[in-house]
Parts: sequence; structure tokens; C-alpha cells
Amino acid sequence: FIQSNLRLYDTMLSLTLLIFVLECISQQYAEKVQCMQGIILEVEAIECKQEVAPTKCNFPIFKEYTGYEGDTAMLFYDCGSCNPPDLGVTCQECDVTQPDTPCNVINVGADFQCYSYSYDTATSLWVRGEEKQVCKRLQGTEAKCNSPTEDAAASDWTSTGCGPCGEGEDSSCTTCEGDSCNSAIPSTPHSCFNYHWEDSVLGGRWEVKAEKSQCAREAGQPVKCNSPKREAGSEDWSGEGCGECAEDTVCMACNGDSCNSIQYAVLFECYTWTFSEVTLGFMKEDFKTACTLEPGEERKCNSPTRAASKDDYTSEGCGACEASEGEKVICKECEGELCNVSSAQRTLVSLVSLLMLLVTAL
Repeated sequence: FIQSNLRLYDTMLSLTLLIFVLECISQQYAEKVQCMQGIILEVEAIECKQEVAPTKCNFPIFKEYTGYEGDTAMLFYDCGSCNPPDLGVTCQECDVTQPDTPCNVINVGADFQCYSYSYDTATSLWVRGEEKQVCKRLQGTEAKCNSPTEDAAASDWTSTGCGPCGEGEDSSCTTCEGDSCNSAIPSTPHSCFNYHWEDSVLGGRWEVKAEKSQCAREAGQPVKCNSPKREAGSEDWSGEGCGECAEDTVCMACNGDSCNSIQYAVLFECYTWTFSEVTLGFMKEDFKTACTLEPGEERKCNSPTRAASKDDYTSEGCGACEASEGEKVICKECEGELCNVSSAQRTLVSLVSLLMLLVTAL
């Protein structure tokens, strides 16, 4: 019996010693667990001093392109779990897998900058801010910026300009790569009519080219085109029809894609009638007059009537008749290009010409 008790005692003593050794090992293990500790600007790997070995480390939440969540002066790296109110808000946790290697490490990359934009309700345009925004990122993350599209509404774009566009923002936002890459809002290319000087027409005139010009513009600027005015000579207009009129040109500008259509320049022709001292009447010339159609006007030509005298009718044949003084009607008008092919004086002129021929024959 005594021997049996002695064996039991030895067994219990061995178990006690084993438990003591395990506790010592556990305590030694706890002392060797490391977590990053300290404030954001002064963080370092330090052994945790808790009596019970921590199984977690905690650290601030860092979001790409915006940086740390919360007041950086109140954010810390530490051993153990987050305070419950801060978990998922300003604090996050990680599991200790290697006691001598902290798991709560954030490798912050170099800052970069992006431009921000505000919507000007007076002009309905996005305006770039004067100062750049400082953007945050992790190591290995590309520097990206974003900006509103030129047709984005005031409520469509709410970013600071840092980072890429968010999901579902493809129609109101554009992304670019590189520091300060969003210095200008990408503009949608537009077209404008172009013109060339045509010498083959009497007096010369500006005519529309077959192909339009592809135009670009600065960020936030409206779509504009320009074209030569009716009175512009061969040296009075230059360019490709894009944007505002150049200085010292006889030019008119308009708003909108391809707004400088041919209605703003020479568009149709009319015959010209001149007074003949031989026949004492108006004769239709062989050449045609280049006429300009202003916005809202119809194509019209005019010609002299039988009552018109040399001093009464001075038109070149383009457009409607000018108002006649008194009851004397010296002009008639018609609609359509080259519609003034005949005149009320034509019959009289023909008779006079025939009479002169007969007199000459005698």
C-alpha cells in the first residue's frame, strides 16, 4: 500500500512539474510576441508586455488614395485587440502567426498630387482648383487621378481628384495615371466646316471644303466654330474653322458642333443684269453672281422690270428686291438658285434689237 502511494505521489509530482514548465514556456512565449507600437509617425516593433500572450495586434485603417481613417493624432499601433467602438471604424486587427514578426504593418508609399474641380453654375462648366490635393497610397500602388467629364452634371462628380473613378461613374468621370495627370478635363473632339477661297467665280468667294476639320479645345471651354463673313476677301480669313475667330479676321463665330455650316457663307448663285447703252435696256450677263445666305433667309434672286431705268436698278441679282420708292416697280424677285434667268425687259430688248438689225440691213 505504501509503495502504491509513493508511486501515485511521484506521478502527481511529475504532473505538477510538467504544468510548471509549460507555464514557464507560455510566459516566455508571451514575452516574445511582437507588434508594431506607437503613434503613426513614431511606430516601431516592440515586444508585447501583457501577462497573457496576445493573439492579435491592432493598427489604424488606411485606405488607398485617402490615407488613414480618423484623426491621425489619435491613432495608434498596439498589442491585442481594438477597442470595440473603434473596430472597423478607425482600427483593424490581425492574427499573430509569428511571435517575433509583427503582423500589424502598413507599408505607406510616397505621396502624390492631383487636381480637384468645382462646378461653376454661372457658366455650367467644371473649373480646376488652384491648389493640388495631396493623395496617399500604399507601396506598389500606382499614382492615379480622376476628373469629371465635360458634360458631367454638378452632382455627378464628388471626388477630390485622388485615385481612379468609382464603380458606375464611367459616364461622368475619367481616370488617368501619373502625378497631377488630371490637369485638364479631356474634351470630346468636335468638327467644324472649313473653307477655301474660290477664284473661278467672278470676284472670288469663300466656299466650304468637302471635309470637315477635326477640332480640339482647352479644358472646360465651350464647343465653337467660325467662318468667313460675306464681305471677307481672300486675305481676310484664315484657319480651319475651329474655335473663336482669329484676330484681325473678317469672321463670325458660333456655338456647337459643325455650327459654321454653309448657311453662314456663300451658298447659291444668281444671274446679274446690266444696262446696255446699245439696246437701252437691261441684259442678262453670262457670268453669275455669288450670293450669301444668312441664317433664316431663303434663296432668292431678283431682276429688273420694264419700268426700271439705268439709275433705278443697281442690284447684282442676289436676294429679295429692295423697297421701291413711290408706285414705280423696278424689280421683281423669285425663289431658288439662278431663278432670275428672264426679265420683263427681255421682250422690249428683243424688239429693239430686231429693229436695229433691220435698220442696219437697209
